[in-house]
Amino acid sequence: MKLAEGFARDVGCRADLLWRCDLVDGAQTPAWVEFVATAGFSSVPGSSRLGVAVLEDPSSGHRIVAVLRTGRLQIRLDAMTPKPARVQQARELFDRLRALGSQSERSPAEAR
Repeated sequence: MKLAEGFARDVGCRADLLWRCDLVDGAQTPAWVEFVATAGFSSVPGSSRLGVAVLEDPSSGHRIVAVLRTGRLQIRLDAMTPKPARVQQARELFDRLRALGSQSERSPAEAR
């Protein structure tokens, strides 16, 4: 459940609050969402009925929106994030998600 290398500011976002990345295999998105939820992100109830899953990082308030059919991921930084820190915080969250993706590739016994 790896993330693709590409990470960029989302189209139309001029405030550095929305960032885009993708899973290499979009078919694995539901399993990726479940794994990330067990790794400390909170699932926002009811979002999956819209075809997306929304996960929140409880420590920062940043959210990840995952399009369940395509594997598109959008990082939504909390609006109160200071402007000078936004690019760095988005990059750190992307790197954290990539690390989680690498962990999910291991067998369940190894991940413990």
